Amino acid sequence: MRIGIFTDSYEPYISGVVRSINTFTAELLDLGHQIYVFAPAYNRSLKNPSPGRKVPVFRYFSIPAPTYPGFVLPVPLSPRTNQLVRRLGLDIIHSHSPFLMGQLAARVARRHQLPLVFTHHTLYPEYVHYVPMATPVIKRFTIRFLNAYCEKCDLIIAPSPSLEEWLKTTYELTRPTAVLPTGIPIGKYQSGDGTWLRKNFPIPEDKRILLFVGRLGKEKNVAFLWDVLPLIESPAVLVIVGDGPYRSELEGMVRERNLTGQVIFTGSLPHEEVINCYLGADVFVFPSVTETQGLVLAEAMAGELPVVAVDAPANNDTVTSGLDGYITPLDPKAFADRVNQILADPDLRARLGQQAKIKAQDFSSRRMAERLVDHYQELIDQYANRPRRSRIRP
Repeated sequence: MRIGIFTDSYEPYISGVVRSINTFTAELLDLGHQIYVFAPAYNRSLKNPSPGRKVPVFRYFSIPAPTYPGFVLPVPLSPRTNQLVRRLGLDIIHSHSPFLMGQLAARVARRHQLPLVFTHHTLYPEYVHYVPMATPVIKRFTIRFLNAYCEKCDLIIAPSPSLEEWLKTTYELTRPTAVLPTGIPIGKYQSGDGTWLRKNFPIPEDKRILLFVGRLGKEKNVAFLWDVLPLIESPAVLVIVGDGPYRSELEGMVRERNLTGQVIFTGSLPHEEVINCYLGADVFVFPSVTETQGLVLAEAMAGELPVVAVDAPANNDTVTSGLDGYITPLDPKAFADRVNQILADPDLRARLGQQAKIKAQDFSSRRMAERLVDHYQELIDQYANRPRRSRIRP
C-alpha cells in the first residue's frame, strides 16, 4: 500500500502522537508498505531525535504557536499538494490531527476519492486552556468542530476502549470506529541498558528511582507528585523525562518546596534512552487523568516496571490493579502508600514487574500494525467496489 500520513506534529518535535506515527511507520515499512508523511517544517537548528529509518517527508511552512512553546502551526497551503498526491499514487490517507494538516487531509481525500482514516489521539476539549481567554463556549465549539471532522472520515481510530466510548457519548458519530492502541517495539527492550540512568544523572546507589515520562503540560498533573514525594518512606529520587510548556513552572515549584535534591528533570530524550530509563527505574508513577491511551504505561510495563497510576479511564484500560501495578484515588497519601508498598517488598515488585512485562506483549507494535493494515485493506476494497461518482463522502 501507498499510505499518506498527515500530521500537525512530527520530528524533530517529540510527543506521543509523533511516537505513535514513528512506531506504526517502522512496522508498516517492515511489512512492505510505503509511507509518505505530510508535516510542518521546523527550525533547522532543532535536532532530529530519531536515528531510525527515514521516509519521504513533505514539509509545510509553519509559524510558532503563541501559547505553546516548541509547537508550530503549519500553513497547509500549497498548490502542489494535489499534483504530488496524484504522482505518489496514494491508496489511503491517514490523518493524525483534525486541525490544520487534518483539514488538508480531508480535502485531499475528497478530491482524489481516497479513504480517510483519523486517529483521535487526544481529549482535545481538555486542552482548551492553551487558547487565550478559553471559555465553556470554546469547549462546546471544539466538540462540534471535532464531530464535524469525524463525519468526513471513513474510520475513526481510538487508542483505547475508554476513548472509543467517550467519542460515542460526546460526539454524534455516524462513522465507524475501531480501537487500536499504539504498539510497543518489544524487541528494543532486550538490548536496552538498565544502568544508563545512574551513569548519566547524579543518582546515588542507595536511592530508589521513581520515574515519570511524558510531555510537561499542565493537564498531565505532574505537580500532584510534589505532594507524594514527602510521603515516600524509602530514600528515593523522582526522574521526570520529557519537556513542555509547563516545565519552568514545575521547576519553580520544586525549588519552592525544597525538593531540588529529590527531583531530576532530564528534558526530552531519544526513545532508545527513554527505554533505558524504564529499565533502570524501580516504579513508574503516573498522575495524569487526561490520557487517551497511556502509551507510556504500556512502555513502562514492557520494561518490567510496576506502575502506580491515578484512577482514570485510559489508565484503567492498561493497568490491572493488584496484578501488574496499582490504580489509586487522586489522593497523595493513597498514591504514596502504594509506592511505599512496592519499594518495601522486593518480591512484590518482582511479581508486579513480571506480570507487567507479560501484559505488554499484548501491545506488540507488529501486532498493532497488522491490525491497522487489515483496516486499511477493508476500506480500500470498499472504495474499489463503489461506483466512482458515489465514492465521495456526503
